[in-house]
Amino acid sequence: MLDGYGGKHIDRHDLRRMRDAGCAVHFHRPLHTARVSVWNFRDHRRVLVCDETVAFTGGAGVDEAWTGDGHHPGSWRDTAFRVEGPAVAGLRSPFVQAWMQARVCLPGRLVSGLDRFPELGRAGNTAVQVLRTPSQPGWNEAAIAVSALLRSARDHVAITTPYMRLPRWLRLLLQDAAGRGVRIQVLTGGPHVERRAVHLQGELDFQPLLDSGVEIWRYQPSLMHAKVITVDGVVAMVGTANVDTRSFALNDQVCLLLDDPAVTALLDQHFADDLTRSRRVDPEEWRGRGLRRRAVEVAADVVGRPLRGWGAVGLAGRRP
Repeated sequence: MLDGYGGKHIDRHDLRRMRDAGCAVHFHRPLHTARVSVWNFRDHRRVLVCDETVAFTGGAGVDEAWTGDGHHPGSWRDTAFRVEGPAVAGLRSPFVQAWMQARVCLPGRLVSGLDRFPELGRAGNTAVQVLRTPSQPGWNEAAIAVSALLRSARDHVAITTPYMRLPRWLRLLLQDAAGRGVRIQVLTGGPHVERRAVHLQGELDFQPLLDSGVEIWRYQPSLMHAKVITVDGVVAMVGTANVDTRSFALNDQVCLLLDDPAVTALLDQHFADDLTRSRRVDPEEWRGRGLRRRAVEVAADVVGRPLRGWGAVGLAGRRP
């Protein structure tokens, strides 16, 4: 299942080879539709389910960019998760939902004998909640979860995200948490980015965050693509959602809420390792950036507003 926009660059020869070999390949929400209202609602989920018992999710896609170590240009830095147990059913369901939407008007059965729906027993000690965030009016479950996590934080929040286009309510929550004495560290993209205009839009929020004590770090070796939030060394939110308006109000996403100090500690160690390869944004240096740079940021923000729902106000309300 490929998103109609995200998968449009797939090599047609590869697509034909897969179908000739017996693979069923469909595009979710194809762009060539008269339903203008769905053009901007894209499927950003990444899920791989094997034999209905093991699942993978996270930021990683299927492309050569994810085959390296994340420490060199052209090799993206990402984090993915292998899941067993009952949560596999939660990761399978968003695929099934999109698959049935794509197949409903086509001949053939939606469910066959190949679909076994096995019973999934406990496989470990991590409590997992699967968030299957859809494109719909209103802030989705990912936005509500981030809001709850930031309101409950008491000591430390570590956020890794490629993009930082913040709705106003999220910027205020980060500033409020920092004002309560919570150490907020945000790791985002540095010199290696995929969509420069998107990063420029997010930079408008840097100064108020920096002034409130939020630490902003920029990953230097390659493109940072991981999506991880940890809170107080106890819980984590991971998956496909970036910390931006598109992820919280427009795109289909899938996320995992993990309640396990051991897993969270590992993610925090990854974060600390990434900071050794990152550069911290200095508040005073940032304040002194030139007028031309500021004008470019504002222009990028204005141009990008229609694609991200004009800050989602009207589409989703002012806060979750």
